[in-house]
Amino acid sequence: MSEDPILAALARMDERLSRMDERMDARLSAMGARIGRIDATLEALDRNVDKLRGETGGWMERIENRLTAIREDIVVNLGATHAVRRIGGNTRDELRDLGDTVAALHQKLVRLQTQVDDMGGKAAT
Repeated sequence: MSEDPILAALARMDERLSRMDERMDARLSAMGARIGRIDATLEALDRNVDKLRGETGGWMERIENRLTAIREDIVVNLGATHAVRRIGGNTRDELRDLGDTVAALHQKLVRLQTQVDDMGGKAAT
C-alpha cells in the first residue's frame, strides 16, 4: 500500500516541529544560562558599587577634613599677618616720632652750639 501523501507530509512536518522544538529548548537553556551569568555579574556590580560608594564617602570626608584644616590654618595665618602689620605700623609710627624727637634735639644742639660759639666770641673780646 502506498502511503497517503497528506499523512506523509504531516509526519514530516511533525518531525520538523520536533527538531525545531529541541533546538528551541537548547537555545532557551543557553539563554537561561546567559541570563544567570548576567544576573551574577549585575549582583557583583551592585556589591562593587556599594563598596565604592562607601569608600568614596570616606575619601570625601577625609578631603573635607583636610580642607577644613587648611581653612583654619589660613585664618590663623591671616590673623598673625594682621598682627605683624599692626606691629609694623606701630613701629613705623614710633620710628617717625623718634625721628621727630631726634630732629628737634639736633636743632636744639645746633642752637646751643651757636650760643656757645657766640658766648666764646664775646668772652674773647
